[in-house]
Order: sequence, then structure tokens, then C-alpha cells
Amino acid sequence: LRAGTEEGKANAADAINMLANDELTRVLIVEAGALPPLVVLLSVGTDRGKAKAADAIYCLTIYAPVRALIMEAGALPPLVALLRAGTEEGKANAADAINMLANDELTRVLIVEAGALPPLVVLLSVGTDRGKAKAADAIYCLTIYAPVRALIMEAGALPPLVALLRAGTEE
Repeated sequence: LRAGTEEGKANAADAINMLANDELTRVLIVEAGALPPLVVLLSVGTDRGKAKAADAIYCLTIYAPVRALIMEAGALPPLVALLRAGTEEGKANAADAINMLANDELTRVLIVEAGALPPLVVLLSVGTDRGKAKAADAIYCLTIYAPVRALIMEAGALPPLVALLRAGTEE
């Protein structure tokens, strides 16, 4: 992930994503030093590279002890940037990773402070079916922390949530 072509880096992130299928492997991936180059790829990679890096980070966040390390590695700002301006796949993958990071109470506040609510609401409103479902998941996880609920309402999440409730998705 540190050197090579952009296609190679995206492929490496994709492979890491596929390898991260159990707790031990997730820890081994982090111990091998994959987080810093994944965050770099998430920040400055190609559209495909950013989407694959976000997906790999999502897979690593499934194991709760790794979440703090992902936050320490600086993954949140580029995830929010991808949520704002990525491809549809990238936005959905970023929402998925943010959803998992939001399982930790302190991180919920950091996610809101990083500006994730407005792009989550946009994705919820006009994203692909997968993007809408992932944005709804992330917003749900953020609502678990009561002080964030008012901010979610202020961000305008209720109308697109009701629309999604009515129409559903294929996801």
C-alpha cells in the first residue's frame, strides 16, 4: 500500500478487505501497519482506491478494539470527505465505516463534530439504494447517543428517513 501504482494500491486495499474476515486477522492487519497507508489511500487515492480503502476500514471496524486505532490513525476526516465528494460506491463505503465507528459513544460526538451529518443526510436523500441504506444505518447508530438526536433533526434527517420508510430500498 505504501508504493506502487494506484491500481495496485486499490487492489491491495481490496485484498485486505477480503482478508479481514475474523478478529485475529483484523488485529494482524493492524499490527502489520496497514492503517496508515489505508488512511493515505483514503485521502489521496483514486476514486476506486478511496472506495476500496473505506471498505477495508469498514471491515476492520467490525472488531471493536480496532476502532480506536482507526480513529487514532486519522481515518475520520477522509471518510467524511469521501462521504461528501466520493463516488456512489465510495460514499456508501464511507457511511458503512462511519456506522461502525459510531458504535462507540465518544466517537459519535467526534463524527458529528467532523461534519458527517450533512453529507449523511444528502446520501440518505439522493444516494443509491445501497447508499441510502448505509446512511440510515449510520444515522441510526448516531441516534443511540441522546445528545446527538437534536443535531440529527437539525440536519434535516427526518424527511428523507420518512421517505425511505415509505419507499424502502433493494438493499
